[in-house]
Amino acid sequence: MSAKEDLILVVDDEEPVRDIVSKLVRHIGYPVLTAANGKEALDLLGKEPVTILITDIKMPEMDGFEFDEDCPD
Repeated sequence: MSAKEDLILVVDDEEPVRDIVSKLVRHIGYPVLTAANGKEALDLLGKEPVTILITDIKMPEMDGFEFDEDCPD
């Protein structure tokens, strides 16, 4: 898999931040998935192989630290 084929997951509860980060990542040529919280991100990780994860720490429902603990290796 080449670098530009690596799938990146952006997790942030603030939609404007999530949109800006995902647009920047797409602009440099990477495919992107987005999630509004840790629970949504875990659901996506169960369906898609992600190479890079960019996540906020303070989020409702499941913060970045809880997400890290529950995230599959």
